[in-house]
Amino acid sequence: MIKNVFCGLAISCCVPALLAKSANVDFFCKANDDKDLPSLILNLEWASRVLPGVPPEEWRYLQAESEAASNLQVDPTVSNPTELARRRWAQLENRPLYYVWRVKRALGRNRADLNNIITPPFPLFPESPDATRLNSAVDAMSSASEYRDELHSFLRRNDLAAVKIDLGNADFLLEFRAGQVQFFLNRYVKCKLHKLMDRVK
Repeated sequence: MIKNVFCGLAISCCVPALLAKSANVDFFCKANDDKDLPSLILNLEWASRVLPGVPPEEWRYLQAESEAASNLQVDPTVSNPTELARRRWAQLENRPLYYVWRVKRALGRNRADLNNIITPPFPLFPESPDATRLNSAVDAMSSASEYRDELHSFLRRNDLAAVKIDLGNADFLLEFRAGQVQFFLNRYVKCKLHKLMDRVK
């Protein structure tokens, strides 16, 4: 069962070198294993502290309005939904903490996905914990990419000073560490895949 599930993933990842058992692969994967996952979460927790806080009431407002604007775009009962949604998005974007909220929302998703690798919410593949972790890691790769993209866009906005957001010299380190999370997960997935495919030969 595991072999059928992951053969396609092996091809799509284009990692034929990793699928061959070798001492080099084993050495490479020792630095990209489960034991290193908590350090990624600490990385994100540091970023959350460095980024400006979003008060709970503002978070709830931004969440509700964002969902409302998204739903408005596909509401068949509303005339000219695209224009109404555009205006609603514009109002959201004018709020000082809107883009911070987007970054921290993406960060939270990535942190939750990383936690799911460490402690899976349910055993998707009971016969193979590594397969379950690999499945969660694919989700974490997606949310890590979203977090890095949101952070990149936020840090390049030219109105941070106008909304009184000052990150000091942390902007470079924020982006660097976001890239580290992506880089680790890319290797982690390849190593888990190598381990699984070697096991089911």
